[in-house]
Amino acid sequence: MNVIGQPALVSVPGLYEAPAKPEQYYKRKQRTAMVSGDTPPRAVLEEQVEGDFLVEDDPRTVEAIKGYVLQAYHYLATGADFCANEGCRLANPHRQPGVIEAQLREPEFCDAHAERYEA
Repeated sequence: MNVIGQPALVSVPGLYEAPAKPEQYYKRKQRTAMVSGDTPPRAVLEEQVEGDFLVEDDPRTVEAIKGYVLQAYHYLATGADFCANEGCRLANPHRQPGVIEAQLREPEFCDAHAERYEA
């Protein structure tokens, strides 16, 4: 999704593709492939799977990207990389449910980063 440094890169398609989707998504994909011999299109799977994850054209994209841009800024301003607190916008989750938790849930920041970034 992002590469922090100078320059920093933030990828919108990476927001949908890079973090692993919920486990149920892959189980459904595998089950369908075993039964039919082929996997359904991604859009079909995304509609069938319960779980909170970001998909292309998701209205929450802009809000999530703000967190990844902030991570790049934070690194340049402080030299510190990602936060270990999974609920902080400065966290670096590797699965879609973690992205939702870090970027779209309250509170936005852990106690260590709230003072610096909350208005």
